[in-house]
Amino acid sequence: MTDYELVETAWQLGQDQSDKMAAFMANPFHFLQEVRAETAKVTWPTRKETTITTVLVLFMVLLASLFFVVVDWSLRLIVSGLLSLGHAA
Repeated sequence: MTDYELVETAWQLGQDQSDKMAAFMANPFHFLQEVRAETAKVTWPTRKETTITTVLVLFMVLLASLFFVVVDWSLRLIVSGLLSLGHAA
């Protein structure tokens, strides 16, 4: 296949995709049907799984918050101690 033929084929494929996209966007009802079909394929979590995941996320947020409070408090003490050493001199 020559370079010209490759470019021509690529252009035609691009046009086909553009035509499909234009037809797709012109019919929102068809789009909503496809969204509904894809949504039906999703495996949704159970209430128990959602509750457990939510509790674990909240626990990890609390844990991270406590960690950063301790780090902030420690750094404040270290910096305050170093500054007081320089001020006492």
